[in-house]
Amino acid sequence: RVCCQCVQQMTYTEFYKAWHGQTENNIPEELQSQHLDYILEKIKTNNPNVRTIDIKTINQETNLDRLAKGIGNRILTKLISPINDVYDLEWCLKTENPNLALIFYGDDPRDSFIQLCQLISDFASIAIITDKPIEQPIQGFLPNQINLENALQTWLEKMVK
Repeated sequence: RVCCQCVQQMTYTEFYKAWHGQTENNIPEELQSQHLDYILEKIKTNNPNVRTIDIKTINQETNLDRLAKGIGNRILTKLISPINDVYDLEWCLKTENPNLALIFYGDDPRDSFIQLCQLISDFASIAIITDKPIEQPIQGFLPNQINLENALQTWLEKMVK
């Protein structure tokens, strides 16, 4: 019963550290990944206009139009017209999915990926979970950030206003 109460009041990271007697912020990478999956699933459940996308499969692409098509295929479920380039993605975000928030994770983004995110940032709120420094208007979050869930939720609340 005490454990259940702790789980409800503590973040995953706090509970993990307390359970394993850790005083430092280092959590094994495998558990960080499981923790991130849990956080992102919870964020999506509580925010219907959020799409979370693992960029590992498209991050190697350097052509912006092909990147746009890859992102479009992952975030837009009901397409009126196919996405063939950056402008198609912008149009779909603007007309079919206004107020959409995109959270990318899973890999440090390449420069071409960041460039595409900057191009579409007028049409969607964009965050990237990475150790790589990210410039505005894209929001960067550290994958091992202790309060990641709260930070993402606060960012989402600001984006809605």
